[in-house]
Amino acid sequence: MPDCDIVQNFRSELASYSSTPALIVDAVEDPMDLPAGPGRLNVPWMPTVHSALSRFAVTFLGEVRLLAADLPPSLFEGTATEQSAAVWFAMEQPHLSVVNGVPLPEPALVVAAPGARCQAYWPAAAVPSQVAVAISLPSAETPTAWPIASPMFTVHRVDPSGLRRLRVAVRDVLRTAAYDPTALATDEARRAAGARLVGAASALLAEGRAVEIPPAIPAPRYLDVLDRIDRFVAERPDRPILLDEVAASLRLAPRTVHNIMKTMRGMTLQAYVKTIKLRSARRHLLQTEACDLVKQAALRHGYTHLGRFSQEYTKFFGESPSATLSRRTR
Repeated sequence: MPDCDIVQNFRSELASYSSTPALIVDAVEDPMDLPAGPGRLNVPWMPTVHSALSRFAVTFLGEVRLLAADLPPSLFEGTATEQSAAVWFAMEQPHLSVVNGVPLPEPALVVAAPGARCQAYWPAAAVPSQVAVAISLPSAETPTAWPIASPMFTVHRVDPSGLRRLRVAVRDVLRTAAYDPTALATDEARRAAGARLVGAASALLAEGRAVEIPPAIPAPRYLDVLDRIDRFVAERPDRPILLDEVAASLRLAPRTVHNIMKTMRGMTLQAYVKTIKLRSARRHLLQTEACDLVKQAALRHGYTHLGRFSQEYTKFFGESPSATLSRRTR
């Protein structure tokens, strides 16, 4: 079966899954709607286009966790948990993903070392969504073939036939968890399924079989700039954020700040700040008891014109601020 057929079938199956004794399934509009639990993304993520439900399917196979996610264009930033290592890969051809400023090649695996920094995004062109899979296990159980010494997530070009076998194995395990959960009822069965996945990933990463793709830019320096931009924005939640002002605070040229944002986050500073402010406003409307009026949320996030706030909010989330507020107060 061609890879494109595997992906197409996998996407449709993922959309139809329901939770079983062997599988946890969630479909949410936003990360803040996702219930807390051990089977979630191990790095923070933020949708940058509100275009589709985010779907997750998680199964635990002994020490191995298998997570499949169908997500809209998003930004993935943060530090992975120090207790586990992971590999993730696309279930798409092509898959529009950028990691460390480098477009993800086909075929490729991304390796997340314990405590490593993730800097990746799925661009707006990936609408309505894309599918990816992550296989993780405790750091003490990480196979020697997995390169986990890097402080950042690393990208590795791998053998296409081997990646196809891994994709088939993932599909088969999730299909079993969804449609025949009794086949994974014993520890022995779950561990055998987990070993199959880890073995397939390890074979792809074995010495001489994978080629690491280096960042296209001086990533550590760029990450420091991004962190400083975030601090600047966080300290001014109710003020306009101007590119020239940010650049001056960083002692960089405005063009340099613009290029770093486009390379590492796939968006301009202005688009990023708007997304941050609108998402924070939504969080206030849904979760903050003191925020009883839409006007309060607008002013807290630098919008002095209520009509403009409502227009931009509705365009991004597909519902008005008052509609969001009414859902919380019902």
